[in-house]
Amino acid sequence: MLFRSSNGHLPSHSQKKVQLQAWSDCSGINAEKFAWADLQYAIRRIIGAEVSLTLYYTCDSDARSIAFAKANHHPRHVGTNMTQRNFLSGLSWSTSDTEDLPMPQAGVDLYVGTYPYSPWSRRGLRPAWDHPSVEPFRIGLQTIAHMHPAVTL
Repeated sequence: MLFRSSNGHLPSHSQKKVQLQAWSDCSGINAEKFAWADLQYAIRRIIGAEVSLTLYYTCDSDARSIAFAKANHHPRHVGTNMTQRNFLSGLSWSTSDTEDLPMPQAGVDLYVGTYPYSPWSRRGLRPAWDHPSVEPFRIGLQTIAHMHPAVTL
């Protein structure tokens, strides 16, 4: 519940703390942190709450990007291949834990996916759905349908 000041505006600050969970796919430049910074700023401005983020999962095939994410964002789980998800069983392979882990079906606040854009790039033939690099996009859509995140970027 939001409490309004006597002039009808939201209070300038709040003691409320909010913990959000993020899931990131194919974020070679760690796009989830840029998205997170924007989301955190908006929440702070709208309800005045201090917000912290738990990066639940990050998936990237680039070793340098994963090393950066581990060192700076401390994800709970790390994956290197989106194709290692089973949407029937709800399990996803975690490279960091070396086991299949359940994918959440609720509770993910922010999903960030920065898939290859070559199938639709103006610089190429634009083969669209026939391009081989469209597979991460398809898996991303399945992931979103499975998890029902609050915000998708």
